Amino acid sequence: MRRFLTAFLVLSMALMAVGGGIGVAEEARTIGYIMGGPELWQQTQMEAAQHACATVGYDFVSLNSDYTAEKELSNAEDLISKGVDAIIMFTVNSETGQQVAQMCNEADIPLFLLDGAIAEGPGKAVTTVAFDFSEIGRAVGEYISVAHPGEKAIYITGLVGAGIVEAYVEGLYGALSNGVEIVAQQAADWDRAKAMAVAEDIIASGAEFTVAFVNNEDMASGVILVLEENGLSDSVAVVATGGSDDGIRMIQEGKLAATIAASPAYESAVVVRAIVDYFAGVPVPEHIVTPVMTITADNLDDAVSFAINDNILKLTGLME
Repeated sequence: MRRFLTAFLVLSMALMAVGGGIGVAEEARTIGYIMGGPELWQQTQMEAAQHACATVGYDFVSLNSDYTAEKELSNAEDLISKGVDAIIMFTVNSETGQQVAQMCNEADIPLFLLDGAIAEGPGKAVTTVAFDFSEIGRAVGEYISVAHPGEKAIYITGLVGAGIVEAYVEGLYGALSNGVEIVAQQAADWDRAKAMAVAEDIIASGAEFTVAFVNNEDMASGVILVLEENGLSDSVAVVATGGSDDGIRMIQEGKLAATIAASPAYESAVVVRAIVDYFAGVPVPEHIVTPVMTITADNLDDAVSFAINDNILKLTGLME
C-alpha cells in the first residue's frame, strides 16, 4: 500500500508541477470520446472525462464502440467529420487503433489514448494514459501466492486483442509462486453474462479450483452468483480488479476476497489534464502510468474514489 500511495502522490505532484492548477481553459474546444464498451468501468471513465472537460470549459461528445473494431472505426470517422478538437479513445483493437491514429493524424486532430494500445505503424497518439496492467496482474499473482499457497485457480479474462489482457497475463503468470497453479483460463470479453457462462462451463468440466481471478468486478459479481448456485461460494475465493463501490461492498460482505483498485475517474482526469497541457503548448509525456493498489477487508478505507470527485480534480490540477 505504501508503494501505491507514494506513486499516487508522485504522479499528482508531477501533474501539478507541469502547469499548476489550470482553472478554465482559455479557448472553448470540443472533445470527442470513444468508449470501448457499455459496462460500469467504461461508463464511469466516460462520465469522469465529461465532468473534467466541463470543469475546464470544454464541450464533450461521446460514442460507444460496443467492443467491436468496426464501430471503433466508424465512431472515429464520425467525430472527425464533426470537427472535434481532440479525441480520447479506449482502444478496442490495436490494429484498428492504428487506423484511427492515422485518420486523426491526417485530420490534424490530436488523439489521446485511455488504456489499450495501438499497433506499430505511422499513426501516432499524443499520449497513452493507462494503468500498468502487467503490474495489476503481478499484484493479483502476488496476492494469490501469499493468501492461497499451493492452491488451484481459474482466470476469467476480459477482451483479448487490445493488449490489456495480454499484459494482465504477463504480470499474473510472472508473479505466481508457492505452488499456485492456473487450471483454466478463458475470455469473457468484459461481459457479465459471458463470465457466468464461462464459470458454469469450467465447473461442469469437473475442474477443481479454490481461487477465481475475474478481470473486473461486474463479471466477478456474476461469477459469485454462479459459485453460490453451485454450492462453491464458501470454498472459492474470488479476486477481481476495479475498486468500484460495488467491489468495495462485496469485500465488506465477504463475497470478494480482494480487488486491485484502479480508479477510472482519476485516469480520465489525467487524460483531460494532458489535453489542456497539449493545447497550452506544455510538453506531454508519450506514456503516463497511473497507480493501482490491492484492496482487502484490511484496508478498505484507503481506496481512491472510483468515480470523479473534487479531490481527484484537485490532485490532477483541474481544479484549484
